[in-house]
Formats: sequence, structure tokens, C-alpha cells
Amino acid sequence: MPDCTRLSKSIWPKPSNVSQRSWRSAGRSSDRNPIGSRVSPSSAKSEQRVRDILDAAKDDPSSRIGTAYASFLDDAGVEAKGLTPIAPWLNQIRGLKSRAGYAALEGEAARNGVTGLFAGFVTQDDRNTDAYITALGQAGLGMPDRDMYLLSEPHMVELKAAYLDHLTKMLTLAGETNAAARG
Repeated sequence: MPDCTRLSKSIWPKPSNVSQRSWRSAGRSSDRNPIGSRVSPSSAKSEQRVRDILDAAKDDPSSRIGTAYASFLDDAGVEAKGLTPIAPWLNQIRGLKSRAGYAALEGEAARNGVTGLFAGFVTQDDRNTDAYITALGQAGLGMPDRDMYLLSEPHMVELKAAYLDHLTKMLTLAGETNAAARG
């Protein structure tokens, strides 16, 4: 969940001891918040201060972060604009004719902060928590587990059908023709 979404919904990440990374991701914490991290009193106080700063900044027209935060919270403005702000990008995607064109588009997307099939990032080394490493990750499947696509159990079939329905709706909202066939 992007930080602005967490912020707007008052769901703030609660950082834990970085050396407990594997433990945390395994989900064994008993004092979990809605997004699954441990809570510390000092980080809660810091997060409240950040929230207070952003809430004050959103009303200051000369504050860049305040303007960004206020525009993120402006649901009516977002709905009114619809897809207009990303229409040029969608048209570039629709206009792709080759793999080389896709590679160029992926590079442009990365420069604009949009991830594609692969993403590079810096993260803490799982084997040496005192060091940071460069990592390369691939984009995942839309559903959380590969088996959701492959298993024929009734529940998995229902999940896949619901997911395909969701994709069809998203493609339709994005202005795609024949969305059902593309989902």
C-alpha cells in the first residue's frame, strides 16, 4: 500500500527491529497493527509528528509536499479528471508495435517511478543486517499465489473467476475495447 494511501486512511507503518526481518515477514508478531509490523512507542510519536506536519502543510499553497498530499486526498478532483492525466501514457502503451518499443517504454516508466516487469532497489541484506545490497525483483502475478491460477478446486476456480472479472472491469475503466477478451 503506497504511503499516501496509508496516510489518508490513518494506517501508518510501524517499523520493527530490522534484524527481525524474517521473523516479521513470517507473521509471528502478536502485537500487530493493520499492516503487520511491530509497534514501538517512539516510532508512534514520530509518526504522529509527521502526520501533524502533513496535515498543516496541506493547507499551505507554497508547500510542495502539502500540495502533493492535498491533491492525493482530493477524491472529487481525482474522479473529475478521470483518466485524462494518464491518457498519453495509455496511448503509448496501446501504440506498442514491437518488443524494442516495449523495452523503451519500460525504461521511460522506470524513470518516472513506475515499475514494470522488473525493478531494482536497495534493501537490507538478509544474511548481514549491517549491510545493504542491490536487489532485482520481478513483478509478481496479480493474485498472491501461483496455485490460484493452476488448481481446479472450486474455491480456486471462484477466485480466478472473480479476479478475471476485476481485470475486465479495470480494463474497461481504462477505456480498453474488448476488455473481456483481454482479461
